[in-house]
Amino acid sequence: MKKKHIAKKKPSPRAKKPKQKKLGRAKFLKNTKVVKPVKKKLPVRTIKKKKRSAQTVRTRTKPVESKPQRLVVVDGTKKTAVPLVVEPYPKDYTGLPFLTLIQFRKQPMLVIVDNVDDQLIKAYVLDLCGPEQVDEEKVILAASEWYAQNKSNYPVSIEFSRRGMTNETSRIYRTFDVEFVSRVIGPAPEFPMNLVKSVKRRRRKAVPQGVEIHIGSVTPLEQFFTT
Repeated sequence: MKKKHIAKKKPSPRAKKPKQKKLGRAKFLKNTKVVKPVKKKLPVRTIKKKKRSAQTVRTRTKPVESKPQRLVVVDGTKKTAVPLVVEPYPKDYTGLPFLTLIQFRKQPMLVIVDNVDDQLIKAYVLDLCGPEQVDEEKVILAASEWYAQNKSNYPVSIEFSRRGMTNETSRIYRTFDVEFVSRVIGPAPEFPMNLVKSVKRRRRKAVPQGVEIHIGSVTPLEQFFTT
């Protein structure tokens, strides 16, 4: 028997599509994959810091006392102080020959100079005999005898120590910085008291072999303790 050919019916264009089930939001998020946007990395720029020049800091300092009375001679990089100029007595001076007039910080002083070097003037100030209760006549008498006999041998301080006057004269003993001394009129003796003489000593030497050593006669100790 021949099979009958059954023609399939074509769906009409007006036929409605089957409705799809609506999914809930939670189920929709589970079924869908969320793709996060990828941020592009920007190129890193290196900024070079400029070096700042060193700034000088100004500080306030107290003004230093000027020294107009002493000059300084500059030879290249070395500074050398001008030597102290000692003036002689005026022609009409009739006083004691061992007294010296010193002008220190614009103040005159009558002194007996003990010793002078490149930095200091060491002297006995006679103007302080009254305030310090020192016998001025005794000091002048000892200084006059020293000046007549030993002025070139040793300073006057040694003469005072020989006479036992050190404790008394030490109260009027002063040192003056040469940089602040403007004038010196009178004697200013200089004695090299700070020099140290080197003494050469011989080293011990061992006695060589074959040299005979003779010992002198030794007296026994019994002779000293005889009864």
